[in-house]
Amino acid sequence: MFDLEKFAQDNSLFIANKEEAASLQLAIMEGKETGFTCDGAIGGMIPAPLQDLGTNLPFENGIFVSCKKAAPCRKLSAFLVPKAVCVGISAERDFSVDLLEDSVGILLSKLDYWKQSIGSVAVDEGLAGNQALADYCRDRDLELKAFPKAQWEKASVPMSEADILVGKEPPQLSQCEKLALCGAPCGELLTGKVDFETVSIAFSRENYSVLFS
Repeated sequence: MFDLEKFAQDNSLFIANKEEAASLQLAIMEGKETGFTCDGAIGGMIPAPLQDLGTNLPFENGIFVSCKKAAPCRKLSAFLVPKAVCVGISAERDFSVDLLEDSVGILLSKLDYWKQSIGSVAVDEGLAGNQALADYCRDRDLELKAFPKAQWEKASVPMSEADILVGKEPPQLSQCEKLALCGAPCGELLTGKVDFETVSIAFSRENYSVLFS
């Protein structure tokens, strides 16, 4: 029998609506058909009574695995959030962590992403010694990733074969955009650089997967 809480724990997913998810677990135990969708890769076989939801909403109950918030099903929904977002930060050394908190919240709102989707922060190694930043990451259980300039300067958005063939130049990226890409290798850039006074940030999303054991 599919155990929703164990599945979330095994795949490092945050359950955003625990009370409703507990009710959905009871419905699953009763054999109620439940749609399942994930915007990451899926390993293993989706067990009954779960069925691949895809992009349709034919089920009254559903499980959604995504950084992005989704419209609930008609009856019961469970929202499982992967910590797949990396925040690339460029800032003055004495920047305000409160300003960082506000700017991250603004971008999350614009993307309609769960705040629990943020899993890491990427900075230049010169900023990694900022104690306020270290405390910010520790208090929110975020991984602090520090990169030397020689590494993050080389980060770029992958070019398609068609773009290369026509001689298209890769986009010019800012420091925080490059750091975001370094923090999510093989992932994608979600936002461009956004400036908030003394702090500039950009979001990227790592490629993640879930596994049915």
